[in-house]
Parts: sequence; structure tokens; C-alpha cells
Amino acid sequence: ALLRVAENSLPALEMADSDRVEQGQLVFAFGSPLGLDNTVTMGIVSSPARQLRPDDAMIYIQTDAPINPGNSGGPLVDTDGRVVGINTMILSQSGGNEGIGFAVPSNIVANVVEQLRRAGRVIRGEIGVTVQTITPALAEGWRLPQPWGVAVADVEPEGEGERAGLRVGDVIRSLNGRVLEDARQFNVSLYRPVIGETIELEVLRGGRTLKLAVRVAERP
Repeated sequence: ALLRVAENSLPALEMADSDRVEQGQLVFAFGSPLGLDNTVTMGIVSSPARQLRPDDAMIYIQTDAPINPGNSGGPLVDTDGRVVGINTMILSQSGGNEGIGFAVPSNIVANVVEQLRRAGRVIRGEIGVTVQTITPALAEGWRLPQPWGVAVADVEPEGEGERAGLRVGDVIRSLNGRVLEDARQFNVSLYRPVIGETIELEVLRGGRTLKLAVRVAERP
């Protein structure tokens, strides 16, 4: 939910760039665990981009900062007091903190907030292709120069990817100049552009490097 507060000049926390969060970084969690208001706990970032399932488009910042029921919705901040994520859930066998907590990264939060302000709903982008993460075994079989990256597994007929010239088997090296390491990173990167915006992909095809301009469409 996005709430409007009818006040001016209220203090607010700055949003950090969650893409720059690093493993081992010190963080603080604020909230009301078990109903105890204004509680702060400290820990480190266990993983800056944790997926709960392989190739899941959603990622979380995993932390061992103690998070318990009642922390959800509170900020996870760095040592400069900037919000790196919003605490959202824990994995637990006991029902309490076991050192495995998750926060929605600040960049995803900021994107969702802006979409709610602009359109009143969350809009996801796509380019009409299905991608998969390149594994070392796949790279060896395809004789690729690197054992990581993103391969195009399927191209939707008459989709934006096909119109731009993407083909099955293409290896996508970068999106708008940003190197892509896996399929999750590719899918998350499509959340950010405005619908109708054109993105630039660097593609490896049969030893040739191509640059393709692809229009982002709204996911049904």
C-alpha cells in the first residue's frame, strides 16, 4: 500500500542502492518484534540476492540480523542509516528467529512505489522471450567463452524480442551496458524500464557480437 501523509518537511530515511549491497556488510533491522516497539537488532548481510527457488525473478537480501514476527515492514538499514531493504519474512523451524531473515531490496521497493504513484498498480515489463542461466556444462557444450550468462531458450512469435531480431540460442551478455550473470538478473532488470522504453542488449551469436534495441512491453 502507498499512503499519502498530509504533512510537509517530515524527516525521512534515504534509500540506498541495493545493487551495491555486499555479503558480510553490517546492517540493522528496526521494528516491533513480538510487539516490542522501537527495537533495533544488528547483523550482517548473509546474501545480497537470495532466491527462494532457482531462477525465481524475485530476490531478497538475506540477513542474520535477528528478525521476528512483528519486524515485517520495518527497514533494514546500512551503517549510514540508509534503507537497503524492507524486512518481510523469516525461515524458521521454531517460529522465531534462527538467523535467516529476508528483506525486499530497496531498488525493488523504490520501483514499486514509483509505479503505484504513477499508475496506481504494479506493472511488470517483458520482451517476449524466455531465458535460462548458462551453467558451466552448458557453456562447455556450446563452446562459449565464459561459463556464466543468459541464454535465450524461447522467443514468443510476434513479440518484441522477435521484432528486434532475437533468436533461440542467443547469449545475452548485457542489458543497457550492465553485464548479466544469470536469468534472475535479466528478469529483475526488466522491472525497471518504463513500458514502451527501448533497452539495448549486447548479444553473442555464433562468434559475432550484436547490439539489439528492444522495446519493453507490459506483461499480461
